[in-house]
Amino acid sequence: MANESINKKRKNSYVKTHAARNEKLLAGKLEWLSSNYVRVVSEHCQQWLDNPNAAVAMISLLTGWSVTDLLKNETKLVGDSSGGFHLLSPWSFTDPKIKSPLRAHLHKPEDKAAIPLPKELGKLLQDIKSHHNLRGVTKKSVGKLLAEIPTEEDFRITPVRVSNTLHYYGSSAGLSKFECRFISGQRMHETSQNYYVCFDVRTTYDKLYKFWDWVLAKTSWRYPTPPVQNFGSKRALNKLGIQSIFAWYKSNILEKTIFNDSRAIFNLFTLYVIDLLQLVTLCRPIDAIFGSLDNFDHSFEFIFIRDKGDDSPRLLPLPKIIRPTLQGYIRYLKEIQSQSTFTNKYIFEIVQKILAGKAPFFHFWEEDEMLPVTVSKIKTRLSHFDIHRNWHRHTVITALYEKGLCTDKLACFADHQPSLDHWFNQYSSLDYTPIVEISRQIELLLEHWEVPIIVPPFGRGSLR
Repeated sequence: MANESINKKRKNSYVKTHAARNEKLLAGKLEWLSSNYVRVVSEHCQQWLDNPNAAVAMISLLTGWSVTDLLKNETKLVGDSSGGFHLLSPWSFTDPKIKSPLRAHLHKPEDKAAIPLPKELGKLLQDIKSHHNLRGVTKKSVGKLLAEIPTEEDFRITPVRVSNTLHYYGSSAGLSKFECRFISGQRMHETSQNYYVCFDVRTTYDKLYKFWDWVLAKTSWRYPTPPVQNFGSKRALNKLGIQSIFAWYKSNILEKTIFNDSRAIFNLFTLYVIDLLQLVTLCRPIDAIFGSLDNFDHSFEFIFIRDKGDDSPRLLPLPKIIRPTLQGYIRYLKEIQSQSTFTNKYIFEIVQKILAGKAPFFHFWEEDEMLPVTVSKIKTRLSHFDIHRNWHRHTVITALYEKGLCTDKLACFADHQPSLDHWFNQYSSLDYTPIVEISRQIELLLEHWEVPIIVPPFGRGSLR
């Protein structure tokens, strides 16, 4: 009886909480505002701007920042020379500290970036945060102010719906989902793609200001001058960086060919093919990279990749431009096998396994044996470059983003989206067309970067 009484009392204590939650769910079928309600909220907040709750709601509407994040002590405001204030972005990127000449060919992003605020609002937020305890602004008080705005039956204007406005309508101003995540201060780890892009902040500001023009309608608020800076990944190479890496392959393979150094030629060509494949597939650096020959179709039009365990399978098209190189690699392995028939039984047998798909496709030739390629062995052989082995993903994703490609398509190609969004998942509505489009764009990048396509037999004529 005592337990029943306790349970009944506990249940009664939660009745109001559950009722409020269910009411919110019932009214929360749409987690954004209609365009009409966006204007209503904008006009209401501007009318009551002397109320700090209205100022915070307005900033949330314009930037996508949640009310909770805006009011956190960790959220910093930075001033500019004109007296305006900006929200300091919580995003940060590690410096790879490259010591090789390649450092000069990395994109040069700034260490910090900030989200602009109209000058009239920036000053108000600075005042609110500096007197936070005195002003009594909370998510609850902002929600109360929004709830006072007249709406249709069963619909409520909430802080969450207000903050989602940028994500829902930003595309109409040209903002990508990636840019909306950056502007709204989304946690970096929530989407892996956030780590890979280096972008022009000024261009993002310009798009954001178009969005503001739509939200604010006829106001004469002043916008901060867009800064001239890049922000984002510090591991993306520019065209000269890519050219220097592949020029090194070209000159060294030619040099070893002149001296007829068979092992060195094979190992250099293996490294070259791996780098080329990583560029066109965005495959992560792993041991036994690309698996066995069974992961390729016979004509090298497609490759099956699983570079992050069972959660990352994807079938990707291979650009036509690199197929002769892969076909040449097969001929090269067969030639080595033929030459080893009577001279080195071990080499003969391991190449036989490679060609049969019973061993990893890529090996290094060390002394009188061949050993599967590993990340550590690649790093050792390319230590003079002193660059992270994931540079391909950073470089290509940044380059495709600069070309204006859809970030959703990029995420799908690079395995940066939930598994249900894979084109081959039974629950996905995405077809294969975006994957083919990305592959074609990467092929155009190879041509733009003038990446040499090396095909055996090696010699001056083949290194074109």
